[in-house]
Amino acid sequence: MKLLIDTNVILDMVLKRNGCGSSMELFRKVRETGAGAYITASSITDIFYILRKAIHDTNKIKHILLWKIFFGW
Repeated sequence: MKLLIDTNVILDMVLKRNGCGSSMELFRKVRETGAGAYITASSITDIFYILRKAIHDTNKIKHILLWKIFFGW
């Protein structure tokens, strides 16, 4: 199974917005089932831009995203 993940799902988890539990549960299921989870190329730049506005530290954003991608949500 292949899933296309919306930008807001990722932002919910990273920013710990209300309702982020549902987003985290989605990624737990992806990890458990081995389903493929994908985002669009434009989502990467959108996520980075929005996080830069919220966090104001590009190195911290890179660290957060790389940590989440390689070591799980």
